Amino acid sequence: MGSLKIKQKKKAFIPYTNKQSHMFAQSIQNCQKELKEMELKAFDDGFEDGKNWSDVLNFVILFYVMHELHGWGWKRYMKSVKRINNYINDINSGKTSLSEMVDDLEKKHHIQICDDYKELIERYGA
Repeated sequence: MGSLKIKQKKKAFIPYTNKQSHMFAQSIQNCQKELKEMELKAFDDGFEDGKNWSDVLNFVILFYVMHELHGWGWKRYMKSVKRINNYINDINSGKTSLSEMVDDLEKKHHIQICDDYKELIERYGA
């Protein structure tokens, strides 16, 4: 019987030093980190843009409708914005909550709030 010979694999020739290879690997890791940061920032920016767009859309349409139905002008809009900011400050300071305001609207004023909105309020604890 013949003997089995194992061919030895030739090592691939890498034309870089150990230090250069290490620096290259390090730069790849840094790029991956930067890409992840950029991805998160793009997501956050997109979320903020969407939220801001929603706010603008709601305000413009609300004010437009209030002008059509009730003849609201600039002074009344500004009073409304100031009152809205006061309510937001009350919510942020803990004087009231959005949930309490929803309950008040439903019980005292008989204005029904959509269940989807209530769920969002509960989820985000406002």
